[in-house]
Amino acid sequence: MEDLGGIEHAGSATATGASAPALPVFGHEGFTGITRLKLPANGRIALPAHLKGAFADSAKILPIGRRFLNLYTPAGFIAMANDAGSSATAKAVVDPRVRKRLHILAATVSVDSQSRLVLPPEMRDLVGIAPGEDIVLAGAIEAVEIWPARRFDEEEGGILDDIELLLGNYEGLPE
Repeated sequence: MEDLGGIEHAGSATATGASAPALPVFGHEGFTGITRLKLPANGRIALPAHLKGAFADSAKILPIGRRFLNLYTPAGFIAMANDAGSSATAKAVVDPRVRKRLHILAATVSVDSQSRLVLPPEMRDLVGIAPGEDIVLAGAIEAVEIWPARRFDEEEGGILDDIELLLGNYEGLPE
């Protein structure tokens, strides 16, 4: 497993001894980083160390189109579902039943004491992840995106260029 990122744990003290700021509405510090691993035949993956703390005993999995899966903590899923249907645009444009469909389509999976979970076969099939295939776990703030590695590389290959464009002239926070 290749692990390229991490998060600090909530409630940790800063260098000055002050406690960390309050957690976002989704209940954990934002997920970050990229991890590549091979999906075993049984579909069971072990979350990398930097993602373990947020998941207690279950998680929600939701396909995003047919491109990738989003893995949410239960609180994160509820926060996202509530927020997604609450904007004025969503209320005016999207059928109110769509918010219910988020719950219909989402799968609840168990997370064991070693932070392992099984990606359900029907979810893997929706996004084209086959057993034995390389996958990418990408921290995406309130969710962990689970991609077939080949598609992640195709669609997200310009990630470094995007970050350079965003931060190229950034001079840091004011003192």
